[in-house]
Amino acid sequence: MSIEALLGQMESVEDIFTTLEVSYDSRVVSTHRIRILRRFGREFEAIRRAAEPHSEAELRARCTEAIKTIYEQCERGMREPEPVFIGHAPQLVQLRRGPTRDEPHS
Repeated sequence: MSIEALLGQMESVEDIFTTLEVSYDSRVVSTHRIRILRRFGREFEAIRRAAEPHSEAELRARCTEAIKTIYEQCERGMREPEPVFIGHAPQLVQLRRGPTRDEPHS
């Protein structure tokens, strides 16, 4: 069965990790479930739409790498920059906490 067909039958994010044979901590998955599903869905679409044809093994390897990267970022508590569109030029904005009045400026 193709990876695309397998992913179409998944009922939970845990099924994706199991099918792609990626280990995970259920606490991380529980906390970031929606984020993981959304990001993996976007990544999977990008992988499928890539210009070059993929063998089933290559498609599976790319999906595995994508879910590992997403999981690792969630595990570290990283947030991806959210796109902010100003006019017609897309820009990525990373919001960071600036120094307070009591903290010295670097």
